[in-house]
Amino acid sequence: MTIKKNALLAAILGLMSAPALAHNAFAGPYVGASLGFFQGNATSTEYSGDWDYGEYTMNGDIDLSYGLQAGFNVGIGNSGIAGIELSYSAPQFEEKRTFNTTYINAAEWKSVISLSAKGGVVVDKTLLYVKAGLSQVDAEYGFGDSALPADFTAASEDVMGLSVGAGVEFALSDQLSVRGEYSSLDLESVDIGDFGGSPGSFQSSGNSFTVGVNFNF
Repeated sequence: MTIKKNALLAAILGLMSAPALAHNAFAGPYVGASLGFFQGNATSTEYSGDWDYGEYTMNGDIDLSYGLQAGFNVGIGNSGIAGIELSYSAPQFEEKRTFNTTYINAAEWKSVISLSAKGGVVVDKTLLYVKAGLSQVDAEYGFGDSALPADFTAASEDVMGLSVGAGVEFALSDQLSVRGEYSSLDLESVDIGDFGGSPGSFQSSGNSFTVGVNFNF
């Protein structure tokens, strides 16, 4: 009887400690790095200008993206996780389209800084999470006739946008974890000048899939 009681007590203690151990793998501060793929697009719009072509969208190729992240998670209940994350990434998004030999549309993202809120659930050693937040992109847009400086406009802007994402993170130990994440970012429209005397704007967005490593303190 004593053996059975001891076994039952050990089982109960094991069940009680399992969520805590799961939290220990993800709760607290962390830093990490990521590498993956990014695809962006940019839509330029001209309003009754010299070319009057309306909207034109440039769909970028799938390119590499790399970045850094840091954040803080707290455990909620038996298996919940909530947190905040600050990330920096450098997507290789640079697209240019040429019309009529010298007319150019161009868009480039130089860097992305994001601040996101996270929420998820821990199952054994795996964290399933979603995130959403604000992003600032160092973007450069240009349009016009490159052979005529007066008809070519370019501007570098810090453009704000909304980002959402979802991911899976697996704890290799209490300090080290690996993750895969998908995210989408939509930027606000930016009026950057004139198309030959008429106003024009750019709006861009992007999607990424990355894998990363986090070191948890």
